[in-house]
Amino acid sequence: MKKFILLGIVLLGITYSNEFFSQSTTGSESLVITPLTDVMMKKYYSAEEIKQMSSYKDKLKLINYEYSKSFEVVAGQQYSTDQLLKFDVLKYRLNRKLDETVVIYDPESGLNIMLYSINTIEDAKKNLVPSYQKQNEQLKKTSY
Repeated sequence: MKKFILLGIVLLGITYSNEFFSQSTTGSESLVITPLTDVMMKKYYSAEEIKQMSSYKDKLKLINYEYSKSFEVVAGQQYSTDQLLKFDVLKYRLNRKLDETVVIYDPESGLNIMLYSINTIEDAKKNLVPSYQKQNEQLKKTSY
């Protein structure tokens, strides 16, 4: 049953489109924003900020990863799309560990969630957006 629900969520993410995000800045590929990311962006950004962000494809890739892919629902749970859309990963930023996954219970969604480690997230972001690593290196140099 869980596999069917996950497949449904993946299909929702693939078929879901928002006029801002279905267009790419280069025209060569489109960026798919998941429904969970859409919910989170509407929660934390104004409509104007969201509209402006549509021009920054790399930033949107990173936001989409953080909001929708930097965690997973613990295996063996049956849940609905509505439950998953209630999960706010930003509430648990401080729960993450450097090199270990952490399992938390989210009372709003009723789900046990496995948060990926900080290093796992950083590696994924570097793979998503190659310039991300260069930006982080520059920040480290200027922060000392």
